[in-house]
Formats: sequence, structure tokens, C-alpha cells
Amino acid sequence: MRKAVWVMSAVAVAALVACAPAAPATQGTPDDEVVLRGMAARYSASFNAGDAAALARMMTEDFESLGPDGVHTRGRTAFQQMEEASLKDRQAAGLNLTLNATTGYVKWIDARHAVVGGTYSMTGLPPGAPDKGAWVVVARKEADGSWLTQNSLVSEFVAPPPPPADPKKGK
Repeated sequence: MRKAVWVMSAVAVAALVACAPAAPATQGTPDDEVVLRGMAARYSASFNAGDAAALARMMTEDFESLGPDGVHTRGRTAFQQMEEASLKDRQAAGLNLTLNATTGYVKWIDARHAVVGGTYSMTGLPPGAPDKGAWVVVARKEADGSWLTQNSLVSEFVAPPPPPADPKKGK
């Protein structure tokens, strides 16, 4: 009798283990990482083409961002409107900017979310304007398998001012 109870218990435990849901994946696939590492180049290409609609299609509907100027942008539509206004401002000022963004890292949150970061440089700016910086995004894998930017933060590098002249050296 004891043997039968032990066998039944072992079978029950084995059945529970076999039916338990699999642990969720903790990171995406190697193909996912290739796509994530390519996001910066796709963003640069769309920016350089002046294609605000293409830039917006890279964002989720619930996108949020803080720019270096502290402006908080909420939603894909607001992002597109911001990029369209920025393009008009650049055109009015006669600026022909070229963006070169590169990816430095991908840090997995889970199989559908990753933090992606890198650096950028920009040419065509007026003298003295910050021309490089860093960026970080939270990317989300959508139901159709595409990766979109859900949140972003951009930081401009501003060189510190030179130290003051030593008044003793001038004498």
C-alpha cells in the first residue's frame, strides 16, 4: 500500500512539473539583437532624409521621451509633429544636418523589452552648437515581431568652459 501511495505521489508530482508553464524567456533571439543594433542606423537614415513619418513609425503609440531641452513628448503623433516642426525650423534656418547614430549596447529586460543605447554625432550645425551626445531607448517587441521605441532619452555633450586665465602668469 505504501509503495502504491509513493508511486501515485511521484506520478502526480511529475504530472505537475510537466504541465507547469515554461519560464518566460529572459532575452530575445540573436536575430532580435541584430534588429535592435540596427535601429540607430535606420533612425539616422530617416532623419537625414527629413522623413518625420518614417521616424514616427519607429515609435510605439504610447511612446514617451524627454529631450535635452526638457520637453516631454507623449505619443507617436506628438513625436511626428515635433519632428515635422524641427525639420521646418532647420529648413528655415538653412541648416542641412546629418545625423550619425551608433549602438553601443543592448541590455535585455526580457524577451520583449530591451534597453538600447549609444552615441551620436551631427554635422551641419552652427558653430558652438553641441554636435554629439548619447541616447538610450527602451525598445519593445510588438505582436507582429517588429521592434519599436517605447521610451527615449537624448543627452547632448556640452564641453566644459576653459579654466579662467591665471592672472599671475600675465605679469
